[in-house]
Amino acid sequence: MRKLRICSFLFAIFLVLVFSPAAESYSATADLSTTWTTNYSAVNPILRRESNVAVFTCGFFCEDNCTSYYFAIFISPTTESPGQYKHVWSAKKNYDYLNPTHRENPILNFTAAGDLVLEDVDGFIYWKTDTAGKSVAGMNLTDTGNLVLFDHRNSVVWQSFDDPTDSLLPGQKLFQGQELQSRDGASSLQLTDKGLFGYAYYNELYYRWLVYGKGTNKGRRYMKFSNGSLSICIEYSSEPSDPVGVIGIPEASSAQYMKLMPDGHLQVFEWQLEEWKVIKDLTTLFQSYSYTANLSTTWNTNYSYAQPILFTETNGTQFACGFLCEGNCTNGKSLHHIFAVFIYPTTYHKAYKVVWSANRDYPVRENSILNFTSAGDLVLKDGDGSIVWTTNTAGKSGLFAGMNLTDTGNLVLFDNQNSVVWQSFDHPTDSLLPGQKLYQGQKLKSSVSLSNSSGQEGMYSIGITDIGLFAYVESNPPQAFYRMLVYPNGNDTHKGRRYIRFLNGSLSLFIRSSEPSDPDVSVYIPTASSVQYMKLMSDGHLKVFEYQSGGWIEVADLLNVGNCSYPLTCGRNSICLAGQQQCSPPLCSCAGREHFRPVNDRQPNLGCSEITPLTCNSTQDQDLITLENVKYFTSTADMEGVNMETCKQACRKNCSCKAAFYQYYSHVSSGDCFLLSELFTMKTVDPLYYNASAFIKVQYATSHRLPHQVARLVGYIVGSFVLLLVVALGVVYVFYKRKRDIEMEEENLDQLPGMPNRYSYEELKTATENFSKKLGEGGFGMVFEGTLRDGTKIAVKCLEGLAHVKKSFLAEVQSIGSIHHVNLVRLRGFCTWKSQRFLVYDFMSNGSLDSWIYLGVRKCVLEWECRKKIVLDIAKGLAYLHEECRQKIVHLDIKPQNILLDSDFSAKVSDFGLSKLIDKNQTEVMTNIKGTPGYLAPEWRSSIITEKVDVYSYGIVLLEILCGRKVLDRSQPEESGHLLFVFEKSWEQGTLLEMVDRQSEDMRVHSTEVVEMMKVAAWCLQTNFKRRPSMSSVVKVLEGGMGVESKLDYNFIDPIIQETEDGDGKYFTQLSAYLLSGPR
Repeated sequence: MRKLRICSFLFAIFLVLVFSPAAESYSATADLSTTWTTNYSAVNPILRRESNVAVFTCGFFCEDNCTSYYFAIFISPTTESPGQYKHVWSAKKNYDYLNPTHRENPILNFTAAGDLVLEDVDGFIYWKTDTAGKSVAGMNLTDTGNLVLFDHRNSVVWQSFDDPTDSLLPGQKLFQGQELQSRDGASSLQLTDKGLFGYAYYNELYYRWLVYGKGTNKGRRYMKFSNGSLSICIEYSSEPSDPVGVIGIPEASSAQYMKLMPDGHLQVFEWQLEEWKVIKDLTTLFQSYSYTANLSTTWNTNYSYAQPILFTETNGTQFACGFLCEGNCTNGKSLHHIFAVFIYPTTYHKAYKVVWSANRDYPVRENSILNFTSAGDLVLKDGDGSIVWTTNTAGKSGLFAGMNLTDTGNLVLFDNQNSVVWQSFDHPTDSLLPGQKLYQGQKLKSSVSLSNSSGQEGMYSIGITDIGLFAYVESNPPQAFYRMLVYPNGNDTHKGRRYIRFLNGSLSLFIRSSEPSDPDVSVYIPTASSVQYMKLMSDGHLKVFEYQSGGWIEVADLLNVGNCSYPLTCGRNSICLAGQQQCSPPLCSCAGREHFRPVNDRQPNLGCSEITPLTCNSTQDQDLITLENVKYFTSTADMEGVNMETCKQACRKNCSCKAAFYQYYSHVSSGDCFLLSELFTMKTVDPLYYNASAFIKVQYATSHRLPHQVARLVGYIVGSFVLLLVVALGVVYVFYKRKRDIEMEEENLDQLPGMPNRYSYEELKTATENFSKKLGEGGFGMVFEGTLRDGTKIAVKCLEGLAHVKKSFLAEVQSIGSIHHVNLVRLRGFCTWKSQRFLVYDFMSNGSLDSWIYLGVRKCVLEWECRKKIVLDIAKGLAYLHEECRQKIVHLDIKPQNILLDSDFSAKVSDFGLSKLIDKNQTEVMTNIKGTPGYLAPEWRSSIITEKVDVYSYGIVLLEILCGRKVLDRSQPEESGHLLFVFEKSWEQGTLLEMVDRQSEDMRVHSTEVVEMMKVAAWCLQTNFKRRPSMSSVVKVLEGGMGVESKLDYNFIDPIIQETEDGDGKYFTQLSAYLLSGPR
């Protein structure tokens, strides 16, 4: 025990010797021709000076296990303890972590010529004072912590106070032209002739302390750190006059210093209770402003970024009211100032957000005036004296008392009875604050741009009616694109004006009820953990923002409509492809390329303009073009229970009508008609839900009705041309008769019975823009995106080199073309041209399943309910093929790439290029090996297959959907390369949930359902195909109609897979490359 105490004592002495800069042998001055070098200590003192409350040390300071050194000044309390020093200045050029210049044994040389030089052991100079030849006599560390080089008359030649880094010491001044810069360079404070300015990265302004007045200061303007204050002596002030700006600081009871921190805060530290403590944060913005103002007060704009007039703070939220400037605020000719209320968190002041403004449509110039008149009117005048905005409250109350900015962010004018005469909450712009109400008759109106302070009123608004909440796009009349209705329930207790209210946790509608009763309807909002505000965005979204982790985060999007339901998603006269997710942009196209052109070819979301504008003076040259499966966002019909022709005629006869939309559910003769005088974004609709047609009015440049004489002349010309053409064709026919069977063999194919349509090659060439929009490519050809003349989106599959399988291919397509099911991609038709074959399918807007499930490549993470729906849809499609068709159809190539998703994420089986027809009385069939590695059932090696090969492939796809990975994945470790190896191992160890998609928290919440669905996959993956379920049984299990077979074989790995392991330990079935996959 005694040895332990001795060791502890010796170790304490070592710490003091190593880490404490105090040593009686160090002087406060140094002479010329002196040299110092470093040693292995954390602090190598050179000069030392002690004052009443602090000890200052000048010397070398090391970091990173003493592999890099700085020449610096440190402060420590007089009651020094090891490690309690803080550096307050360092030689700037070596004050850089990225510069590996401070290796061990650098040299500081105070030369005979009077220069102080820092150099490396190899003689490279990192920093010097450049004072050689300036009569320097010596060096001194003052009792204020200032390192001084002086001459023979004791005049200062150079001093560290003139070259500050990130700190100020009591008595030190920061002059105009100097700056404090945080140690990492992230923040800086600069003094100008207008005040103190704080900048973050890329010169982003985050703080201003502004002062005003006419200049009489004869010397350099400066800011001074005094005992008890930080003061600015600037413009019309010079010592010993009172400074123009002062922030109080607790008077020093011990050592103090001020430091600009990396996060931009300017903090004062004091030694208290054996540690350095922050006693003041000086960058608390607007702290000197009041929350009230009196009558007969005037405020002027100036060159500042933000000019607060009133200020209030409560519960971590700060509000300021005043002038705000954006853009070029240093040019008095610019129109950039608004009078506004803005909100920001107490922790970070540059994160302000404007929540109300008086003149967003009419910004004012420099030297504009805000006058709170003696009569009680608040008036904003531009620089030329013109009135831009006023409250119009003069004489509206007996005795006005003043103006107040409440702790809820409401700007209020009140009388001597403290009654509200006017308040900003009654005149909302685009935002609501917690507790604020939006009354019937008031509106939120979006701004043109994302910032309220930089844009005029936009196109969107939100308001309250007798029946609920409505969102509009501004037109004549306004068009509603969203509504939340409150229906009568016979218990209407509401009194007064109806309203919605932004509460903590909800947006609540009080249409037929009144507080304190429960609201009629509430929209959920996450409970506030910090500052929140609600804003109607320029794109029509009503969003709630909260300050979290150093930034404003969107926590709710309240209208909850799809992208294509916002009227300006694709601009005017455009069609939006419905069903796009938030993580991918919507697809936009013009209503018809013959009559509309994009405003900007590179930005289709800006909409389209008419090639020939509509005119009421030329209605005979107008027509209606038809767009099938296209609807409009509005839900209030102009005509109900009418037929389609009546709807079209109503638009034709109305000069102001630009489009008619007709919707019906069961009978085409009775539907709803919508007549539009302004046409915004339209959207596609799935005809499975209801039928919708759009009829867009267009103007032709010239009349279609030719004069009678012209028509006769055209008839003669056309007749003659046809006669000559017939003769010419006859000659050509005879001449090429013998070659026709060889060169045009593929053109003589008869149209297949049961096919919906047969397209010409030119039709498909036009629809696909000369086959320029490729969607994908597979083993037998490519797939292109196209648009038919009626606006219908299609996918065109081009098959090449199929002559050797022509008969079987045509026979299979004949059957597939005649079947229809909601979970099968619809084959619209085909085309034959020379040796090429084209299949035309419905276009699926969300592409193939593989782009939504695989980690690293997917567009976004699918929710559990969406995955369940997809799994069930695939099962229903396969069940139909296997059991409900005239002939049993075995797909033979089920994989995620062949599962397509429509706009509602309904799954549809596609790609029947390898499918096989089997008669109902056949139980099995022999065929060549077909399909894709990883999805092939074990029985393929015998070439005798049944529909159960599709069941096996379905089990693989199901497992991939649940796990979010490919069945064969080279990026995985060897033991996890094949998903079935992982599945079998996890089943044996009871760790199935570890396989689940790790990026989906929703699936982990539904872990019980996920495990049950894994059992379905296990049933489908039985090595013996006779033990696999039928797809109709799978459908019943998924719908809850039956359970999974209990006696399952959990050995999912077929021997053929193990036998074909390649040299890298990856698992692939050995197949002929030619037969691996069908067209994509």
